[in-house]
Amino acid sequence: MLGCYLFLSRLAYLLLSLIDIVVRFFLFGAIGANTTYACKHHSVQAMYPELLKRLDDSNDDVRRTICATIAMYFKAPAPGAFSSTCYGYMLDTLLVHLDDPEEEMQVCVLDTLTAAIDIVPKLVAAKALKAVDSHRDGDMAEDLAQRAAKKVEELGKTEVGMD
Repeated sequence: MLGCYLFLSRLAYLLLSLIDIVVRFFLFGAIGANTTYACKHHSVQAMYPELLKRLDDSNDDVRRTICATIAMYFKAPAPGAFSSTCYGYMLDTLLVHLDDPEEEMQVCVLDTLTAAIDIVPKLVAAKALKAVDSHRDGDMAEDLAQRAAKKVEELGKTEVGMD
């Protein structure tokens, strides 16, 4: 009976967390590949800390799900809605979770960070390179830094993304 209660309470928490996220995104029109609405500055500033908090959730399903949500979130804001500080904080937080002991979580976080390469490749490259030495196994961070540097090179600009 106790096992059933724990299962249902975790399930309820997971569903509430996901509903919260989905409702916020639908309200701001940020979900969906065909969405033409872009999040405005105040929406972005209010939502990103809430999304990042979910990475510290005790439920691994919530943590993995939020990675995909954050990847979509990177593409949602109107141009200029994110400041370099906002991107930097998000990348720093994600890079901490790239060193998660669970390999499945590392892969989810890597996918999320890879989505950021299209928006701020120079910043991703710099921050991932710094993270290599601080991770238990810096291979994923190094791979991310190389992908981001390649994107910067492909764009052929010296000032791509935000510093």
